[in-house]
Amino acid sequence: EAVLLLLELLIVVIPDDILERIDPDNLEALKGILKEDPRPSYQNDPDRVYGLNYAGMNIRFTVSQGVLTVCDASREEKESTR
Repeated sequence: EAVLLLLELLIVVIPDDILERIDPDNLEALKGILKEDPRPSYQNDPDRVYGLNYAGMNIRFTVSQGVLTVCDASREEKESTR
């Protein structure tokens, strides 16, 4: 029995100043993950800032009316192992 799943893909917006912080080799894969809406399915708060760790980067984003906007991208902090 076949199951048909319809995914609503998000439009992904990454401002230029944030785009330059993301490794170009990881950009297309990151966009692919983001457009599939990585939020928990029970979350739909347009004012909430969500987070995703990908390829050593901490990606922060908001989602409103089908548009995911990246609002920050920074290198993950390495935990000190003393």
